[in-house]
Amino acid sequence: MRWRDGWLWLHNSGEGQFGYVDMDKGAFVPVAFCPGYLRGLAFMREIAVVGMSLPRDNKTFSGLKLDQELAERKMTPRTGLYFIDARNGSIVHSMNFEGILIERYDVCVRPGIRQPAAIGPASEDIRRTVKVADFEG
Repeated sequence: MRWRDGWLWLHNSGEGQFGYVDMDKGAFVPVAFCPGYLRGLAFMREIAVVGMSLPRDNKTFSGLKLDQELAERKMTPRTGLYFIDARNGSIVHSMNFEGILIERYDVCVRPGIRQPAAIGPASEDIRRTVKVADFEG
């Protein structure tokens, strides 16, 4: 959830919907459909950055309307990011992640960063960047 420009923006994750709450009507207003279980939300001006995960195959997340929506739209679920114009709901860009990355938990926008990079746990860079204290038990 994010409060922005007088609107409470949020996900209806079980249905794959991104939208806002109309406080006068007390109702959720969908703005865009996203083909994944929605997690994480950030804004870059009028662009909403929405994180998507693959639905989990367990009792907690089975039988969601998202599964039905994906089938009706002939879409497969995705892990990645959708960049949505909050003014009209159009998807202006997307990034799909494949392989072992199946879940996202949050999204963060870092203004001014032009070449972001991730440091893997097996890389040489991690030794220079992250310090873990010795455990004294």
